[in-house]
Amino acid sequence: MRILVLAALLAFPSVAQAQLKMQPGQWQFQMNITSFDMPGAPPQVVESIKKQTTTGRCITPAEAEAGPLEMMKNRDHCKVTRQSIDGEKFDAVLVCDRPDGTLTQTVNGSVTLTKIAINTAAERTGQKAMKMTTQMTGARVGDCQ
Repeated sequence: MRILVLAALLAFPSVAQAQLKMQPGQWQFQMNITSFDMPGAPPQVVESIKKQTTTGRCITPAEAEAGPLEMMKNRDHCKVTRQSIDGEKFDAVLVCDRPDGTLTQTVNGSVTLTKIAINTAAERTGQKAMKMTTQMTGARVGDCQ
C-alpha cells in the first residue's frame, strides 16, 4: 500500500507540461502519511504505514520536462479530472481505475525546479477500500548516480 502511494506521489512532478517542471537529477523525498483508514486493517498495520519514509529517485530529463502530473498519470494509468495552476502552485484531482477499485486523489502543492511539496487526500473504493492523507516534500540533491 505505502509503495503504491509513494510511487504515485513521487511520480507527481508537473501539473501543466509548460508551467510546472522539475530539474532533472537525483531527488530525495520525505513522505508522511498523516491519516490512514482501512476497514478491517489491524492497528499495528495502520501504525506501521504511518511512519515517515525517505526515498531517492533519479528524475530523467524527459520526466522533468513532462512534470509531476504527467508522470503520475502515466505510471498509474490515471485521468486528470480537474487541475488548476497558479504560478508554482497547483491543485488537481486524478482518478485511477484499477481491477480492485477506483483510486481518487486530490492533490495540491507547489513545484520549483529544485523543490516540491505535495498534500494528497486519497480514497480507494472496492474490495480494499481505504482513505488516506499524506504530506510529501522533496528536493534535488545532485546529479543522478
